[in-house]
Amino acid sequence: MALQNTMKTKTFSIIFVTGSIAFGLVLLIILSTTNSMNFLSTFAQQSNATNVKDTFTLSGPISSLVYVPSNNNTTNSKTVNMTGQLDSMSKFVLAGNWSISAKQGKITEFKTSFTKVLADGTKRHTHDLINFKQNKNAKAQLTADNNLSVKGLVDVKLNNNTPWNNTNVDINVEKGNTIAIKLDNKQTSNHFEDQPIYGVVTSITSGNGTKIK
Repeated sequence: MALQNTMKTKTFSIIFVTGSIAFGLVLLIILSTTNSMNFLSTFAQQSNATNVKDTFTLSGPISSLVYVPSNNNTTNSKTVNMTGQLDSMSKFVLAGNWSISAKQGKITEFKTSFTKVLADGTKRHTHDLINFKQNKNAKAQLTADNNLSVKGLVDVKLNNNTPWNNTNVDINVEKGNTIAIKLDNKQTSNHFEDQPIYGVVTSITSGNGTKIK
């Protein structure tokens, strides 16, 4: 009987020790995995933070349309597809160039010049966006994905006149491929029909002169 009790005690001890070791290994694996994930997450965040640029130059062409709804358009939208509705509208064609530069998060230059003319060749005129003033306490940063969002004020020229001063403007670059310039509709007398001015990004240069695109 004493021998059996001793054997049971030893067996229990072995099981207990083995279980403790197994539990310890599992716990060690969990902690190691958690630490690894935290490290990778921290590394990714630091990497993204490092890839954010506050000194850069971007540029490209303006290539856009502005649709002008007709006051006489009474077509039932349920019976006509969207393409048909757009085809029935007058369209302004916009073509020109834009560029934007920043140094340490401050926009140092924003230039946009384009021609605006109806698709039928009439009402041709030009626009220039000048005297950009960045919103206070805002910082211009080009993300790792080459996204950019900037708000500010700009003067809008029409041919040789400047009818709209200190106009609110939103500038958004997406994936380093497109730019959308949205002027306040009321402040520009509905001249752009509350539609953004679109363009393409063809050049991106970092602060040290490295050509990104």
